[in-house]
Amino acid sequence: MEITTESVRRLANRCRDVTDTEAGPRGPIGYPLSLALCIIDAIYSTGSHPTAVGNIVDRYIARHGNADGAKSLRYSIASVGGERAWAETVAHNLKPASTQAGAPLKAAVIDQATRLMADLDIETVPDLLSAVEANPEDNEVLSGWTTLPSQSSKVTFFHLLALAGSAHFEPDLRVRRFLTDITCEFLPPFAEVGPGDDDHPGTAEYESRFAEAVDTEPSDEEVGEAVVEEGAGLGDEWAGPGGDWSPANGRWDFSGPGFGDHPMEADDARRLISETADVLGMRVDELGRLVWQLAHGRIRPPRRRQDTEAWSGLAISAG
Repeated sequence: MEITTESVRRLANRCRDVTDTEAGPRGPIGYPLSLALCIIDAIYSTGSHPTAVGNIVDRYIARHGNADGAKSLRYSIASVGGERAWAETVAHNLKPASTQAGAPLKAAVIDQATRLMADLDIETVPDLLSAVEANPEDNEVLSGWTTLPSQSSKVTFFHLLALAGSAHFEPDLRVRRFLTDITCEFLPPFAEVGPGDDDHPGTAEYESRFAEAVDTEPSDEEVGEAVVEEGAGLGDEWAGPGGDWSPANGRWDFSGPGFGDHPMEADDARRLISETADVLGMRVDELGRLVWQLAHGRIRPPRRRQDTEAWSGLAISAG
């Protein structure tokens, strides 16, 4: 697939929605000083609103600081009486690891993860990165991690590496769908760009759904219902910004396939990120982590403006 300047521009604009904040430049989420925080964030990230995950991390930092290793996290759980007590008093979140009856709490998975790290003599972020450096996709840490309850998909493992600052970028299916959606490589023939009118809504409704593309639904194995939760719920669970304009119904129909049903290839994803990193003045590995976290819903960008540049010049009749 050809990586066009327009594709690079669209991805750069979407990333700027996240990186350019009133508080200053913002990069991908990461905890280079704390393997404990990497583990907590990685396990709680699937099936959770990013605000809720951030709240859990903030509560742990308020109690223990931001430089704990894996052993300190295990001690934190033991000191309050075990994983359930820790979920109630420290995390304030009783989300289970899966929807299956009798599934352990995510807090219990975290406890098991700390024991895995102890077995492999991994205590700090540098220890983790050293253990996976030779082959991030085939190592003892990954083999052990995927035996943890509801972690067999490897999603949380690669999120763990991203949080730790690994240069490894995994353009999995969700990442490739996300990039395809953002760069609009498969534009629907029904899109109408503009402010819209009483008969045609223009981009307003379509953009509101497009902005939710970062919240694609987690797998059934890894989604859970929080018993104690702050922040927000999962929100709309939706696989991509596909849709169709129906003149008869006067609205967009989002029941059809999205652009992400035709994802770009992994090599194309890497090239797109590399070229976009040059435009943004970011390191390729840093942008790769940001894109990964956006694609998997760990970071949610603000809703895009109706007159967003990503849709400029695409005046295609709705019929």
